[in-house]
Amino acid sequence: MTSVKNLTCEYPGVRALDRISFTISPGSITALVGPNGAGKTTLLQCLAALIKPFDGQILIGDLDQYANNLLILNKGRLVDREMETTATLAGGKIHIEITRNR
Repeated sequence: MTSVKNLTCEYPGVRALDRISFTISPGSITALVGPNGAGKTTLLQCLAALIKPFDGQILIGDLDQYANNLLILNKGRLVDREMETTATLAGGKIHIEITRNR
């Protein structure tokens, strides 16, 4: 299960996410829709640990994505924050590349 609790994310002068909360059950199909500028991309970046939210909590399973200093990926794999994550969007798919920082 993925749970988001009171998630807030800000950019200079703009609050992109304002205390949003939701739960996604395993195996469910979920859509993220909204107008331009609604915060969809920011939410996905927070879920993928590409940016750190200003406040709130993201739980994947029972692990807090930021308190445990881990990047939590699908299929239960855990990656230490000593790694660099790069995400690109191509052909309607998100590609995430992870490399170790030296």
